[in-house]
Amino acid sequence: MHHLLCKAGELAWKTHTATLKLLDKKGYSYFGVYDGESVAKYCGNNLHTRIAKDAQFETNLVAAIQNGFLGTDDDLKNDSQFQNDSSGCAAVMAIVTPNNEIYVGNAGNSRAVLSEDGIACQMSDDHKPINPGESKRIQDAGGFVEFGKVNAYPDVKMTETKFEATEFLILACDGIWDCLSSQDVVSFIRKNISENKDLR
Repeated sequence: MHHLLCKAGELAWKTHTATLKLLDKKGYSYFGVYDGESVAKYCGNNLHTRIAKDAQFETNLVAAIQNGFLGTDDDLKNDSQFQNDSSGCAAVMAIVTPNNEIYVGNAGNSRAVLSEDGIACQMSDDHKPINPGESKRIQDAGGFVEFGKVNAYPDVKMTETKFEATEFLILACDGIWDCLSSQDVVSFIRKNISENKDLR
């Protein structure tokens, strides 16, 4: 991939994490966007560490990502500081491996989109439980929908980057995707990069 830009929203309930060296995992990079008040801050500080320390990180990264999301959820449930906190968090994250693979985990209505030669390739599905197909996916994965909210079980996908074609990866919350299509955002970013404009 050719470009890296980290930009967090100006609002307090949006946060991000960009770690070009994931703990002691040589060659692994981690990026995450979290949307949702205090829980988002907690996830921004802890989810990447939870994933990197998982026993299956080296052998089964999909399982490590799933365990990281579910473990972080358990940590929150057991933390007395969050006992009366009813906020939640939409989280989308990506790990780029030394083998040029991209693993994306998503729980909530955030989204990951890869640009390959200017074509938007959606790397995650928006988890909106009002969508019957999404509600079924959650239940088939062992999750549940309660009061229109999803649980922490993430959808995880992997792709190999094609260095000549893969341009950039976008991680963003629903504030972007509710207004613009994946292709609109890819086209906007490509245009601004080609014109050497500051994307911040």
